[in-house]
Amino acid sequence: MQRTIGLCLGGGGGKGSAHIGVLHELERVGIQPNMVAGTSIGAIIGAVVAAGYNATTIEQAFRSTPLRRILSLDPASWGLIGSEKLAGVLSELLGDQLIEDLPIPYAAVAVDLVTGHEIVLQRGSLVEAALASAAVPGVFPPRRIDRYILADGGIRNNLPIDITRQLGAERVIAVNLIGEFDQFEVSSAAQSSLFSWRRWVPLTQLALAERAIGIMVHQITLQRLRETPPDLLFSPDVNRMSMADLLHLDDGIQAGIACVADYYEELQQLALWQRGELA
Repeated sequence: MQRTIGLCLGGGGGKGSAHIGVLHELERVGIQPNMVAGTSIGAIIGAVVAAGYNATTIEQAFRSTPLRRILSLDPASWGLIGSEKLAGVLSELLGDQLIEDLPIPYAAVAVDLVTGHEIVLQRGSLVEAALASAAVPGVFPPRRIDRYILADGGIRNNLPIDITRQLGAERVIAVNLIGEFDQFEVSSAAQSSLFSWRRWVPLTQLALAERAIGIMVHQITLQRLRETPPDLLFSPDVNRMSMADLLHLDDGIQAGIACVADYYEELQQLALWQRGELA
């Protein structure tokens, strides 16, 4: 009987391209996750993994999705950016699959804005679950599922190792995108030309909000790691990438690949263990 390895993918917006690099390396050593849980961008990429796609296909999907295909105004003004275009892109890739019909168990973590409770989505529309988990307050509008008004799960559980274990994982590999904080700079839109998009997008406000959210998420994640540590933790060096940065895909992928480099022996041992060739 095959032993089970769970994959836990943390939130981090544009930093999430690092997940793809890690996935490439896991495939290279022969590790196939038996279940996956994720938050925010981790829930989106995790959904594609749970649907059976490999790292190359996921990378190609990211590369073939320009910003204009996912950015739109929110007609209800609940978010700076609407989520319907992103929903369309995910639907093209994932169709109308239900979580309970996936090849492997999957869970997306969101937060109910009414009660403040963490909500773990393990049934229903795969696309809706991923979108709810990634609904960053003030950026993407929340999603209504059943009686809940759901927003980004990073508010409560950005690296859901506990949920991955609850899915049945004997061993857990986790990828944390929110690391230590060092330098912090905010560029002024006033320095941009009159016709520059930088002048009309609230970059300063977004940078300040990202910084505050990042500090909060980092502290919560540290506490969660003390309570429920993974068997193997990868922390890609994406601290200098913005959560809103969707243009530097290669930087994120390379960071994901690089963070695995010192753990090949551990991964090979884990692959042997998964196949039952190692006690």
